[in-house]
Amino acid sequence: GLGIATALAVAAVGYGWPLSLPEIGSLSQGGETVVQVGPAPSDWQQEAARAHALLSRQTLEVGLESQANYDLVAFQLAQILGAEPKLPNLEAQGFRFVRAQALRFGGEPLTQILYLGEEGGPLALYARKGDGPATLTEGRVGDIRTAAWSEEGISYLLAGEVGDAALMRIATRVKLEPAPPLRNTPKPQTPVNGALDDKS
Repeated sequence: GLGIATALAVAAVGYGWPLSLPEIGSLSQGGETVVQVGPAPSDWQQEAARAHALLSRQTLEVGLESQANYDLVAFQLAQILGAEPKLPNLEAQGFRFVRAQALRFGGEPLTQILYLGEEGGPLALYARKGDGPATLTEGRVGDIRTAAWSEEGISYLLAGEVGDAALMRIATRVKLEPAPPLRNTPKPQTPVNGALDDKS
């Protein structure tokens, strides 16, 4: 559920999905006008269907075995995205790589690289082929904080339930990391079947 909520929040920030804004309405009770302020009602089935629209067949075709091999994961994501996205190691920042997967948005591939810290929700780096502003841009959807930028023909979005300063430090570190080199095709040891997941 948290993964679905995170994916929807990130897609809303990064790619212009409409957000549900607080709904202000007036009700008449006993001659008095009562103003109600609160979130618009949500339908979980609709939210689940929107999250399902982000899923891609490639997520189920990329094997669990690949997750222990950074080069293979990077190669598979590059094949899916049609560009060489960054696959940063964030252990120095307190986040371990958990898995990567292929999503889609607007009929185009969208990659998601997931990390976990000692506590709290996941941190995700999203990448989509396309240009945009090179400068880091902060954002927020509920408890999800985001940092967006573009480089080398790829648009990135870093999102997670972390403090603004911590998120911007991590985003700056990822942004300053050199672009990945062109890779030769890695040779997996086992057939590729299943979702991307951590072997550790």
